[in-house]
Amino acid sequence: MLAGMNGYMFRSKLGALIFMGFILFAVFRVIGTEENGGQLATAADEITAQQQAMRNQPAGDAAWDAETLRNDGWGDEVAPPEG
Repeated sequence: MLAGMNGYMFRSKLGALIFMGFILFAVFRVIGTEENGGQLATAADEITAQQQAMRNQPAGDAAWDAETLRNDGWGDEVAPPEG
């Protein structure tokens, strides 16, 4: 058995309180509050903004121009995607 597994997880109340404080602070940072969104809400907002930006981009085939791809080193035979 491991040496650290033979006792209580926290040998002092102060250690347990410090650990709980750290856990609560971490949860507060990740989840946030009603007024202040945490990292999770920020990431969700960024993903939503990126999805909206992708939907608003005009669909075009400029990136699949055969001459441009050939100059970028994609070879002589270039087949644009279907659709």
